[in-house]
Amino acid sequence: LVVGGVALLNRGDGDNDPADVGPEPATTVEGDTTPVVTTVETTVESTPATTEVVDTAVATTEAPADTSAPALTYDPTIALPTGTENPFDIVFDGTSFWTANLNTDDVSRIDRATGQVNSIALPDGALRPYGITTDGTSIWTANGGTSNLTRIDPATGDATNFALPEGSTPQWITFDGDELWMTNASTSSVTRFDPATGEGSIIALPDGALTPESIAYDGTSIWVQNTGSGNLTQIDPTTGAATNVELPVPGDGDMAFEGSNIWITSHGSNNVIKYDLDTGEGTVVSLPAASVGPSGIVFDGTSIWVANYESSTAVQIDPTTLDATTVTLPTGAQSPLELIFDGRYIWSANFDSSDVTRIAAVAT
Repeated sequence: LVVGGVALLNRGDGDNDPADVGPEPATTVEGDTTPVVTTVETTVESTPATTEVVDTAVATTEAPADTSAPALTYDPTIALPTGTENPFDIVFDGTSFWTANLNTDDVSRIDRATGQVNSIALPDGALRPYGITTDGTSIWTANGGTSNLTRIDPATGDATNFALPEGSTPQWITFDGDELWMTNASTSSVTRFDPATGEGSIIALPDGALTPESIAYDGTSIWVQNTGSGNLTQIDPTTGAATNVELPVPGDGDMAFEGSNIWITSHGSNNVIKYDLDTGEGTVVSLPAASVGPSGIVFDGTSIWVANYESSTAVQIDPTTLDATTVTLPTGAQSPLELIFDGRYIWSANFDSSDVTRIAAVAT
């Protein structure tokens, strides 16, 4: 996947070349925290996958209406502030949406209730924020250009950088309730970081796991999608033991959890994969013909939603029947890279048009 003229191997390539630096931040940078570096020996074990290709129904429709709650009245597409560009990831903290803006070294905050938006420049020494997440209190960005983290206080906008262990090239980030986890594409490893102590450590992935990019937590395990090898790695956060899981076609995009299934986008094959954790069977789900470049994916409690980066569309999938419906984005919304569900609506972060779009209302 090429995003903004940069080949990202679908989720990031570990490129540490800095982007153009945004405006001088009005934030304070505390001293770096010296990390504790520990490499955990991992266990390699492959689980075979069963391939089944399923053709889905092809349909185009308007976004479904939410009849159970008042609709938001502001425009469905929210432009990021002038000078803020290329939202690479998005997170919802219960009140606001936050985007990590890759090429302007800042984050944007959108108030869900009003649609009002403002941007916060990252501190000096924080470049190319790829991933963004929340720990329930603070917002965190994974900065691939400077191999560190930034913590943002949502109430004040104050931001602080934190150093990571040598070998960290963070791009994607998730939170397991205690620690932050990041993928290091260029070193085929993950970094775990304890926000309470400021200490981090490296876990090398098993042999056969290459170029880790997207990462997620299912309530029990950390899951890593490895673009270079097209498989997944499951990590026990308590012991650090890791196991590779093979897929029927290479997975090279984002992940979402639905019951006992993991759904993975496959940008290279233009499909999504439904992997059953109980049986170890993988099903290749074909997307409608107009879908090009599946990237972000999210589960809303009923349906799976996929963002198609190259065709600027989204797809809603019934996880049981695997029927798929194409949903067009509003005019002008280009290159949806990531999706988020706020409990009522599906939203997309659109990389090329530098905006965020409310693309569907989910009935409850």
